[in-house]
Amino acid sequence: MTTKGLFIGMTTVDMQYLVDVFPQENLKSNAQGFQMATGGPATNAAAAFAILGGRSSLCAAIGEHAFTPFMRQDLAGYGIHIVDLSPESRQLPPFSSIITTKSSGERSVVAYMGSNTAAVISPLPGIAAGDFDIVLLDGFQMPVGQSIAIEAREKGIPVVLDGGSWKKGLESLLTVVDIAICSADFRPPGCDAGSGPREVLDYLTASGVAFAAITRGEKPVLYYDGDQYGEIPVEQVKVVDTLGAGDIFHGAFCFYFAEQKDFAAALDKAARVAAKSCAFFGARAWGETTINN
Repeated sequence: MTTKGLFIGMTTVDMQYLVDVFPQENLKSNAQGFQMATGGPATNAAAAFAILGGRSSLCAAIGEHAFTPFMRQDLAGYGIHIVDLSPESRQLPPFSSIITTKSSGERSVVAYMGSNTAAVISPLPGIAAGDFDIVLLDGFQMPVGQSIAIEAREKGIPVVLDGGSWKKGLESLLTVVDIAICSADFRPPGCDAGSGPREVLDYLTASGVAFAAITRGEKPVLYYDGDQYGEIPVEQVKVVDTLGAGDIFHGAFCFYFAEQKDFAAALDKAARVAAKSCAFFGARAWGETTINN
């Protein structure tokens, strides 16, 4: 039976350029590569989940504008079912322009958040017990995410938080989250820049989260599984592009955890997928290779 995931959060339009070196002021640069894709944390996670063999549904604000056909066609290529939270909006979506250096994989990002980021649809679609095997929230669309998370929990569906950074309202959301996987930049109240990952993990578990992990780029993933703290090594690869690696990690984790319900094993497999993704230009180019083994 196909594993089914629901992903709730932000959808953007990403334009990415591959260059030899970062552009200098008032000079024209020629890109070695270019791609445009529908991005955003929950969106990239939904694509990764689908690439690995799952069936993804995405709750996000798409709207009706000049980029709508592209966004829908791009997501349809991964078989992603869309629940448009802002179907009548004419506002442009958030945009990101990413410049990635060919030599090191370092990047510079210019983002325009736009105004089409808040859900207006009502009522929200309901969730039946067999509709999904796992739900992921990326911290955007907070009221929608919390409403669906409460319903998912009532149906026994695991709820995962992608904690890229602390956002207003997360105190309440964490009370209905089962699994939190956060970046090293995630700083809850009381955890300042001097706090270590252990303090963040403790904050998450004290908030009611059963399982928690901190991703740290190429460094080992730190986690707490309800009984003990541990580390997951990250495979070292020749980095071409790190764009979306964290999102890919979350999507892969959701796929493997939904299938096996083994937290540490799912983290390990997700780390391998995310590392592999960094060896390619573009957040999803890794999907063209066979890595699900």
